[in-house]
Amino acid sequence: MKKKRKPMPVDSLEFPPLSKKDAAELKRSFADFADPKRYVIVSAFSRKFCLYYRPADGDFIMNEVTPETLFKRKAEAQAIAKLLDGKRKIRSKYRLQVTAVRKTKDGVRFIEPVRGFGSSKKGWRPILRRKDKRPNTTANAGK
Repeated sequence: MKKKRKPMPVDSLEFPPLSKKDAAELKRSFADFADPKRYVIVSAFSRKFCLYYRPADGDFIMNEVTPETLFKRKAEAQAIAKLLDGKRKIRSKYRLQVTAVRKTKDGVRFIEPVRGFGSSKKGWRPILRRKDKRPNTTANAGK
């Protein structure tokens, strides 16, 4: 028979009590960590051709959403998209969009639709390039 451990009393842990500001910051950071919703800046041309902004090096990636392209907060993504739109030399009616995605074990899934050139008002979800996780069996076939 396994003996149950008694929990240590809270008074013996020697941690100072958290201030209201620290407790609020801890709750906010935990909520950010637990929420799988992220935001991505999209320049959409068609379902099969979308560019996603990667702020680490200031480039756009074609048809692939990587962890570097994801933003935790929508306000940050919108501010960067607005700044990038302001730098365009040629104005067009199609601007950069901030779209919500959900992180999954295989990558991301679009929550909100994207609108591109000539698309309907309803919008659509882009087709992403998926990384093949199967082992390469053709490399060893000739040996």
